[in-house]
Amino acid sequence: MSAFTYSLRSMLRAAPSAAAPARSFSSSSARGLARMNITGRLGASPEVATTQSGVEYVKYNIASESGPSNNRVTSWFNVKAFVSDAQREYLSNLPKGTLVSVDADASLRKFQNSEGVDTTSLSLHQRNIEVLRRPFKPNQSESESQSEIQPESQQ
Repeated sequence: MSAFTYSLRSMLRAAPSAAAPARSFSSSSARGLARMNITGRLGASPEVATTQSGVEYVKYNIASESGPSNNRVTSWFNVKAFVSDAQREYLSNLPKGTLVSVDADASLRKFQNSEGVDTTSLSLHQRNIEVLRRPFKPNQSESESQSEIQPESQQ
């Protein structure tokens, strides 16, 4: 047996077998994470709503297309944003058709609908939104509709 093989076997025997690796980037415990990034157009202007406990949030929907160009499929996503007053104002003034990229926390919510059928719903809570392009209006030039817009984010 060569010295290399002997050394390799010794190292493998000495290695702990069931020890979990430490998370060097965080001191908190590991948790499950579900996130989605959606790029699409606003289906309507965002609306401000209030929870039962009185907290204001912005709700909006995004239409995102996928598939080959001759057979596009549109998926609709409902998003809620619990943001500051300034961000709430910014979001609520975005017009229908604005192209956005949204990073959101995703979770599944189970409930019974009005007919008593068990239903599952995807719940998306915005973490960050970036406006990629405002909708084109006939009375503005192409360069104006593509002008850079400052994105709002929530940390």
